[in-house]
Amino acid sequence: LSKYNPITSRRLMQKYSRRERRRVNDMLHKVTTSIVKELSQEGLAPIFENLKGLSYNATRNRYAKRKNRKVASLPYRKIQNLIEYKMAWMGYRTHYVSARNTSRTCPRCGRLSKKNGQVFKCRHCGYEADRHFVACVNILGMWGHGFAPKALNEIIEGKGWVDIRETKAYMYLPNPEPYKG
Repeated sequence: LSKYNPITSRRLMQKYSRRERRRVNDMLHKVTTSIVKELSQEGLAPIFENLKGLSYNATRNRYAKRKNRKVASLPYRKIQNLIEYKMAWMGYRTHYVSARNTSRTCPRCGRLSKKNGQVFKCRHCGYEADRHFVACVNILGMWGHGFAPKALNEIIEGKGWVDIRETKAYMYLPNPEPYKG
């Protein structure tokens, strides 16, 4: 674009940026609509990590410009906002919990571990799983669903849908295996 007139370059960048934004927004609406339909059919309310300020905090550090742009452009809160307003329209409330230590706390023994990449490894009890899976289990536990030992073991072993203490709290986590890629 540098060989073009600066005005032409700016117009082209605006044109393609708008096109990309529209495509991303369209995809986000389609994905969140399917999530909301699934949740409302089951009579469930979503529970999210509170991600307010995440984009700002991620870009405060002095990393490479390209990485900063990618991190800043991710639609963290947009997905949550879309699900929240669609669930409110259906008559459900969206709940938020603190994101602090959700991927560092062992769901089996409750102790904190060091960050060590994509795989969570507990130094105390030896439990090992994908870090995102561990965060999901801990978020559900933080929301106030005290796990019966049998239900917790079923969740940790990845048995699919698990009914926790006869409430309407279901969790589908298909792949608890550590990421090996």
